[in-house]
Order: sequence, then C-alpha cells, then structure tokens
Amino acid sequence: MTMQELVTKYENDIERYRSSSYNETQLRTDFLDGFFSLLGWDINNSARLSTNQREVLVEEPLRGSGTSKRPDYTFRLFSERKFFVEAKKPSVRIHENDSAAKQIRRYGFTARLKISVLTNFEYLAIYDCSEQVLENDNFVKFRIGLYHYTEYVEKFEEIKEWNDPKKVDKN
Repeated sequence: MTMQELVTKYENDIERYRSSSYNETQLRTDFLDGFFSLLGWDINNSARLSTNQREVLVEEPLRGSGTSKRPDYTFRLFSERKFFVEAKKPSVRIHENDSAAKQIRRYGFTARLKISVLTNFEYLAIYDCSEQVLENDNFVKFRIGLYHYTEYVEKFEEIKEWNDPKKVDKN
C-alpha cells in the first residue's frame, strides 16, 4: 500500500475512524503499521530477527518510578532505542492534548531518547524529549513537528527525515 492509498482510505471513511468506537488497536493495524513500513521500518519482523535484534518492538515495557509503562512502538537500530511512538485513536485530538503530549515526552525522557512521536494517524506530532516534563507544560512545549494526514504525501520526504531508519541516528 502506498502513502496515498493510506491517506485515501482514511479520508473515505473519516467519520467512522473518528468515532469513539474505533479503537487504538484497530488504528495500529489499519494505518500505523503500514505508515511506518512505508518509512522503511520492519514493523512485522519480516527479517525474522530475534527479539533482541528487531527494529520495532510493540508495547515494550519501560521501568521507572515503580510502574511499568508501555509505549505502543519502540523503534531501534542495532538493538538501541531510537524513538517511541505512542498511538491514540483518532477521536483523541492529539494536536491539542496536553496529557498525551506529556505522556510521550515522559516515555522519551525516561529512556533518554532525543525524540518520540505521538500519532492518531490524523495527526503526527514529533516531540523533543531531552527535557524533563513539568506539570504546567502544554501540548506545544517541545513539539518540533506537526503533520496533518493531508500533508503525508506531499511532505513524505520531510517526515521520513525524522523517522527513517537510515537517518534517525543523525537527527
């Protein structure tokens, strides 16, 4: 599937995807796995690597502050974490949601990652995770990129710069 096909699929049934009954797991299957595959990541482990060598882990537990958190995706190169992706269903308005932004920033900061990504497919937000999250931080603080699904085809190369497995070390 191409990026244009993903965008068209979303656009053609947008109200159903935005409904509260459409869940995050379905979003990941219908859109996000394909999206990140198009960016060059081996989401489905088609290389059949061991867990320790996979590029992408799903719901890898993070330990810290006495609880176990699980970002939806962990993207890695040579077994080293590069960034997390936290998925929210499209009914969650991530482009203006303080708690979702703080959640992904906390995940990234705890793991000492440079960036992490928050997405509901309708929007894709990239956050700088180098600074500790403060209680009064809002969704704009440390957001370094925001893309609407209508921009994915046109800005594919720009998005890929942030998320490309061949370039993520340089960002």
